[in-house]
Order: sequence, then structure tokens, then C-alpha cells
Amino acid sequence: MQNFSLFTLWALIPCMLHLVGVTAIIHDMSANPAFAARDALANPPKGALNCGIFSTASKRDVMDITFQLRESKDKCVTPANKCFRHKCKNTSGIYVCNDNDHDVTLDCSLVGAWSGDAGGCCPKDWTKSKGVSGQLLSTDGWNVIVAYANCNHPADQDRPAMGPDNSWGPNGPCES
Repeated sequence: MQNFSLFTLWALIPCMLHLVGVTAIIHDMSANPAFAARDALANPPKGALNCGIFSTASKRDVMDITFQLRESKDKCVTPANKCFRHKCKNTSGIYVCNDNDHDVTLDCSLVGAWSGDAGGCCPKDWTKSKGVSGQLLSTDGWNVIVAYANCNHPADQDRPAMGPDNSWGPNGPCES
């Protein structure tokens, strides 16, 4: 039996979830011939992935909260022109930032899937780099950010800290 590192398994989760989704689409198409595959793909097109531009979250905590969001049946509503932290653990947060002039409502499971992609930034070995930060942009004017968070603050109080003068925070640097 081959040994997999925790990071290797983390990287495989999106692939496994994709296969589960494809299987569900095939089943729905066979059960209902009028079903269009695009109806099952509630996953909007992805834009750019920016890595290491925010204060970092903890890789382990991001894994936990990403899983919780992926399993959620809730809606994640983000007000117009705001960033909103939808999940937080210790010093790690998952945000949706909305650049639109209207609120955006997403399935929290979609936010979890996208945070898994953003959480794939900074892939250095877990023992050398515990920090991660990433941003995955949609083509619809919103984006998902994995970054440092102060869970004691209200979910809409802080935007993720970024910029060249930004410190990595308590979770260490993003190393790729």
C-alpha cells in the first residue's frame, strides 16, 4: 500500500469530488432524457488564481473549514461591494468578495469547492510551510479568498490583508 502525505490527499479531493459530480450528471441524464448536462453544472467559469498575496491561513484549519463548506446545503450570501467571511477557524478564514452592485448568493458547497482550489496555493511540504493564501476569481464579479482571519471579529468587518507591506501573520509564509 502506498503512503500518501496529507497534502497529496488534500490535492486529490477536488479530483475525487469532480468524479462524483460527473457520475451524478450521468445518472441524472439516464433517469431523465430531457435533462441537460449544463443544468447540473452550477459551477460558474473560473478566472485567475492568485497565490500568496494575503496574510496566510493555516493549511490544516483551511482543510477543516473547506470540508465543512463543501458538505453544507446552505446558501452563502455576500452583499454588494463587500467581502464576507463565510467560515472561520482559529486564524483562518474563507471569504467571498463581491465586486458587483448587487448581492451574490452562492451554494456554500460551491464556495467550499473553490476554496479548495485557492487552498492549493503554497504547496510546499506541510512541515516546512504551514501558511496558505489564495484567491480564485470568477468571471461574474466575485471571488473566493483563503487567508488569515480574526475569528473574534464580525464576519463583515475585515477584508483580507494584502499588499507588499503585508506580514504573513501567525501561520508563516506561503511557499510554493
